[in-house]
Amino acid sequence: MSYAFPYQTKPSPSLEKWVPKIVNKCDGLPLTLEVIGKYLKTKVSESIWMQCFQALDEAEDVVGLDKKLWAQLKVSYDRLGSQEKEIFLDAASFFSNSTWNLREAKACWRVLYGYEDIQWQTLVDLSLVYDVIEEENIQMHEQLRSLGIRLASGWGTGGRCRTWTHKNVPSRFNSSNYNDRIAEGQFYSNDPGSSSTGMGTHIERLVGNLSPSIIANIRTKLSNTWFLLSL
Repeated sequence: MSYAFPYQTKPSPSLEKWVPKIVNKCDGLPLTLEVIGKYLKTKVSESIWMQCFQALDEAEDVVGLDKKLWAQLKVSYDRLGSQEKEIFLDAASFFSNSTWNLREAKACWRVLYGYEDIQWQTLVDLSLVYDVIEEENIQMHEQLRSLGIRLASGWGTGGRCRTWTHKNVPSRFNSSNYNDRIAEGQFYSNDPGSSSTGMGTHIERLVGNLSPSIIANIRTKLSNTWFLLSL
């Protein structure tokens, strides 16, 4: 658990017994060891370590290598604050592997959530995203991105669904009005019932609150990156 104790410090006697147990539950997977270790790094309460072990133990019942790994990684995600979760899902389903850089993403998050620097740094510290400079594109481990996209595919808080697939597309769409190309992709979208004029993403809707130069850049990237559906 070098990620939990990076400075060769020994865990307290109350935590020491949990170290081999949690390492064993991580199945020797480097990504799980890193993410769980970073989560436990600042935790000194034995009850937190015990609950982490219990959550990892429950993940063992998941069938399938990828799904089991996602269940292990979700232990850290589940313990994020609500807005940190939103930023993680935005990063995974919208910004990661796109032409957007971190500064542009933070400009959006500043309006949507606030305290974007603090919340982004939390994700970095937990190894849920890679540490990049403001001018670079947002990057994350492919398995974490897959987890984020999976979590984003449901209808979440505020009736928001970030990805549209055959399984979660609104029932009002049928073969006559739902483009097959869109059906095969993943698209960041707002609740189709929330607006009578369109279904722009919640990121697109905040653009009007930003500076003209940022607006121009963001609008260009939105139009080049995503299919925006309208009713």
